[in-house]
Amino acid sequence: MENLNHAHYFPMPSQGNVNTISFLELVNGTIKIIVSCLKRQVFCLEYLEKSGSNLIPSVKEIFFTYIPTSAEIITLNAFNKSQDKNDFVIGITIIKNSKDINAMETYLNIYSEYEENGEFNIESVAQNCLNVKLSFIPHFHGHTELIEWRNDDIINRESPKCQL
Repeated sequence: MENLNHAHYFPMPSQGNVNTISFLELVNGTIKIIVSCLKRQVFCLEYLEKSGSNLIPSVKEIFFTYIPTSAEIITLNAFNKSQDKNDFVIGITIIKNSKDINAMETYLNIYSEYEENGEFNIESVAQNCLNVKLSFIPHFHGHTELIEWRNDDIINRESPKCQL
């Protein structure tokens, strides 16, 4: 605790969990944190550099499409598909609540948007969604290496960056 100079926190409107936070490491080295709470709100946290070396904490709500008002967010994950561009994929798993337990529906929303200019705009990513209905309730989702084999040789290996 000796090296702790500043701390920043913000109150969330409802609870979240360890599976509703993810780090976005941009190619320029900047790190943003996205965190969600159960009641369908998603926030982006970052520090903005003001003149000199002053860092200003910034928290901004991001409005993701295809998350109904009655839904709860249960998992969130993100990774950069590229090693040299900001080409992020964000996955959000939701449960559409219902009074009838047998009528509950679970979806995985996959958000992705490539920016030609290389800038990262999370609001643009949040508007481009692929919606997949699930037949189960996941308690965690992540990502892993994709390995392409030819005979017994690895010919391609894709590794999204993951930080937790």
